[in-house]
Amino acid sequence: MTASIAASVVASVVVSSLTIQTSGATFSGFAANAGNTINAGSVGLSNDDAANTALTWSSALPETLFTRCVTVTYDGNLVLSQPVRLFASSSAGSLPSYVKFRVEEGSGAQDSACTGFTPSAVLFDASTPSPSNGTLAAFVASKSSYSTGLGSWVPTATGQQRSYRFTLELLPDESAQGSTLSIGLTWQSTT
Repeated sequence: MTASIAASVVASVVVSSLTIQTSGATFSGFAANAGNTINAGSVGLSNDDAANTALTWSSALPETLFTRCVTVTYDGNLVLSQPVRLFASSSAGSLPSYVKFRVEEGSGAQDSACTGFTPSAVLFDASTPSPSNGTLAAFVASKSSYSTGLGSWVPTATGQQRSYRFTLELLPDESAQGSTLSIGLTWQSTT
């Protein structure tokens, strides 16, 4: 009987090893999608005075108006959800306290002399200038970043434009005589 049990065990192991072996054949299928690309959109602004200084006023006299326009163009390809805003990115000198400052947003300025300009909004007003209101110094102090900047224009397509008219007037104050100023103006937008 032990020989027959041993033969049964050997037969079981042989049969088990035969049934454990698997086939190497498989079925498969796939779909390919090659050549995919991703291009990031852009937000871009340019202005018609980029190569020049927009606000160059030499030998300024008290109570004389100085007016200049800058036209900003949207060069990006994304739809914006936030407005283009204007702010002072830099400033130097003591003259800003003696300069009344007005900024208007509009359209149609054909040149820096504001030919054809049509205002749509007053962004900053110098109607009642004081050290904290209506002067170039007040603009620089209160509008120094995108979050505090001025503007309501939200471009919806590449090539759209908005014009900005700047009006400056030197206040009649002896302390202004011989003073200077330098200011950097920046337009910025974000998605």
